[in-house]
Amino acid sequence: MSFIPVLFTLQVLPPDVLTRRSKAGEPSWESPWGAGRPGWHIECSAMASDVCGSKLDVHTGGVDLKFPHHDNELAQSETRQLEWKFVWTRDGTILVRREHREPAKRIRSENDFEKVFGA
Repeated sequence: MSFIPVLFTLQVLPPDVLTRRSKAGEPSWESPWGAGRPGWHIECSAMASDVCGSKLDVHTGGVDLKFPHHDNELAQSETRQLEWKFVWTRDGTILVRREHREPAKRIRSENDFEKVFGA
């Protein structure tokens, strides 16, 4: 996948939406604010536009990601003038308890289910 350079101003989006400080051992790039890497939201925007181009009709994601992830992804994509006039399809998560008074665990995948129930 190619790196897509994008220019923003602080009036458009706060910098933490676009970049994150890198942790030890992570790939990073120097910037005026220190070493950093693309933020989660910009990663998704870059991957989607790399694969689908400037037009996107349907976008999927978990209901738990509506805010801030999906909102930020859409906002920064609109600043690049991408034609993202799409329909969201959001899947849900399941909350389960092994015992009546036990806190609920969020199940997002079969792997999570196996961790909770040992299946």
